[in-house]
Amino acid sequence: MEEYSFNLVEKPWIPVRVEGKLELLSLEQTLLRAREIERLEDGSPLVLVALHRLLLAVLHRALEGPHSAEQNAEWIRRGFPQERIRSYLERFRSRFDLFDPERPFYQIAEYENKAKSIAQLAAELSSGTNKLLFDHTQEDAPPALSAAEAARLLVARQMLAIPEGAGYSPSPVGGTALVLPTGDNLLETLCFNLVPYAPDQDDRPVWELERPRPDPEQVILGLTHRYTWTSRLIRLVPETLDGETVVRFLHYGPACKLLEGAVFNPDPMLAYRITDEKLGTRRAVSFRKNRALWRDFTALLPKDSPLSPQVVRVAEQVLDLIGRTAALPTLVLGATNDKAKFEFWRGELHLLPEAVGADRWEEVYSSLEDALRQAEELGEALRKAAWVLARRLLSHGGRDPDPADVRRCVDSFPTYAAYWSSLDSAFPKLLERLTVNYRWAEVERFWKEQLLEASRRAWDLTVAAAGDNAFALRAIYSAQGLLFEAQKALLKESA
Repeated sequence: MEEYSFNLVEKPWIPVRVEGKLELLSLEQTLLRAREIERLEDGSPLVLVALHRLLLAVLHRALEGPHSAEQNAEWIRRGFPQERIRSYLERFRSRFDLFDPERPFYQIAEYENKAKSIAQLAAELSSGTNKLLFDHTQEDAPPALSAAEAARLLVARQMLAIPEGAGYSPSPVGGTALVLPTGDNLLETLCFNLVPYAPDQDDRPVWELERPRPDPEQVILGLTHRYTWTSRLIRLVPETLDGETVVRFLHYGPACKLLEGAVFNPDPMLAYRITDEKLGTRRAVSFRKNRALWRDFTALLPKDSPLSPQVVRVAEQVLDLIGRTAALPTLVLGATNDKAKFEFWRGELHLLPEAVGADRWEEVYSSLEDALRQAEELGEALRKAAWVLARRLLSHGGRDPDPADVRRCVDSFPTYAAYWSSLDSAFPKLLERLTVNYRWAEVERFWKEQLLEASRRAWDLTVAAAGDNAFALRAIYSAQGLLFEAQKALLKESA
């Protein structure tokens, strides 16, 4: 039997941007050259955030820290202690071999079932229940992926798995929106996301575990165990094609789920919202169909609360320590699922306002709460006006229309989509105005203008869709009063 080896410590597999050029680097090279690397770069948001979590887990274990934001700032100034990184990776080198016969990286050597297509690992490719309209991957003729490509997909699937049917539980962060503050280079990005860490005898990343196969139900043992959670039992099947090692098939099955009733311990990269005030239950912020993430933007701010992303709080502390006041570029990456298949995956770049770094985060939070409330209230008025319009249009002849018919008519109007899509481009302009010395009265005036313009445009498009006969015009006249009253109330507020 042919022996295969692809050691992630020394083989190039991580895509990075260096001096404007895309390169593949090994795990060791990526960490040791972090200052000269502009950023990690991959077409999949899931792979991108998973690679960052992997690098963070290695750094936490190799450097046994950081102990505080001050240490992060010192690493930005001086660089990571390279000998400690080299020593750590050498100690566990064999555990990073993708095809090691006894301990293949992030896999179970003895696991075997009916071989499946390697497309099983990729959200972007069709496989099993994950059928995609424009992808024509055939399970009986799977693509041949390089070892580097397979390694990236393996890491992403283990860390960010979604439910895939009976027995296939999501990872603790599957289906969520993960927050990643970014710096001028990879060194800064990693230091912004390294939260305070004290090595614990129970906490171990997957490559340090002596028993790699997890129990059916498991608690999170610590930070690096969380970052390298094993969601699936996997064994890649390497083969040689045209002289190159490729992977076309794998063995794939459910691994473990988070033990129900486990004590809540927030993930540093997640923002949370309270879903039940009485019970105190919370849920991670996620991407939602037909709802832009910026509508939940205040959840991303560095509030002094376990509901806000810890990485954002750390990043703002580090920026202050290195004497930099600027808007903080922050990636939000993740996916949503519809039952047992990926619905969509997304990566968005947001700028946390400059005023946050000037120790005005409470004012920024209050300002943005007002801005988002105003947008939602005007949007709700639009929805009600569209509902009245639809009822009037469908009541021709005096009949009482079926609510389901009314709902379908409302959904056919461009009202809601037009309103929120207009604000998609307006909201970043609002954030740009939240500078160190911003005055909310001036910023609010701009925002109200954007809201009024967006609502007028949306209603004009709705009116055009309703028609121009006498019956439609009467229906429009009856409905638009709701919107006009909301617009007047917006202008009076804080006047």
